[in-house]
Amino acid sequence: HVYTAAGSYTVTVTARDDDGGATTETFNVTVTSPPVLRVALSRSRINENDGIGASTLSVTRTGPTNDPLVVSFVSSDTSEATIRSSLTIPAGESTVSTPINAVDDALLDSTQTASIGVTAPRTIGSEIELQVLDVESLSASFIGGNILEAESTSVVLRVTRSNTDTETPLAVTIAGGTASQLIVPSDITIAAGRQSVDVELTPVQNETAEANVILDYVISSENYTRANASVALLDDESPYFQNHVSRFNSDGSTDASGNPTITPNDILVVINELFAEGGDAVLNPNTRPFLGIYYDVDGNGTLSPNDIKEVIDELARVREATGGPSGEQIVARAQFVSDVLNTGSDFDDEENEEQLSLLLNSTTLY
Repeated sequence: HVYTAAGSYTVTVTARDDDGGATTETFNVTVTSPPVLRVALSRSRINENDGIGASTLSVTRTGPTNDPLVVSFVSSDTSEATIRSSLTIPAGESTVSTPINAVDDALLDSTQTASIGVTAPRTIGSEIELQVLDVESLSASFIGGNILEAESTSVVLRVTRSNTDTETPLAVTIAGGTASQLIVPSDITIAAGRQSVDVELTPVQNETAEANVILDYVISSENYTRANASVALLDDESPYFQNHVSRFNSDGSTDASGNPTITPNDILVVINELFAEGGDAVLNPNTRPFLGIYYDVDGNGTLSPNDIKEVIDELARVREATGGPSGEQIVARAQFVSDVLNTGSDFDDEENEEQLSLLLNSTTLY
């Protein structure tokens, strides 16, 4: 007889032999439920790109724990989530845990459900559902480097979708940038059967000297993680704050014949301006008036320590031809003045005045 429910039962058993004899006995039987496996998830919803250990499955057995118990696992959809095939609950223990791994199938397939089944010998098994959220994304990059202000450019914006099931076209929106500098379509389509599209760009040409700019764009589409991309737009006019006769001649000074002169003062005027700004500064002619000082020695549209370095290097390069102070002296003197300026000190003590005098009175190199 098989009892389908736990409980205490009275059992009467009669035994008969071949000679017609019989005997009857009555006794009590206690039926207990078989051990049960109970399961729980640390996360019941995971992203498909969460990878190894996206969630943790805990298995607890009821009943005696005298012996070890081998537990088997199975995932109903291994294209979404995987789990090891088995694990042993040690003797004396009732609970064991194991990781569940998310699988990125690179398909645009919305949220999927995987059932995780748990079984063991002479034990009632269990099952639990795990939701795997679809995560598809867009990526975007400018191919071909920076864009020079001109009538056209070979640089393109490449937009790519992550999913490999590309049977349907995908509408994509592009936002950001500055239309007065670079024309980028606001709506594009990745064609059916294609994973990416190259977007043609049109720089806006003008005759005005402008600072180089970084243009930032956001690329988005429904059900996709958006992408960001940036590109530098380089002005093709001569740098507004650079001396076009001699780029190292920051202060614009000339000799008696009207030729530009390169002196340590060209270092000082840039140092002073950098100190006044408190750090690097964009030299935008639309917002910054020209006051007779050519800070943009390297011509990149930004005031930075590199502008100082380039004048120092030029002074050192020509020192042998002029008989002036050595490159090391020029560098040391300029560094001293720079350090004083950066600490906010005044040239009001004897040592500072001496170093400033040495720097300003160094021989004109050309």
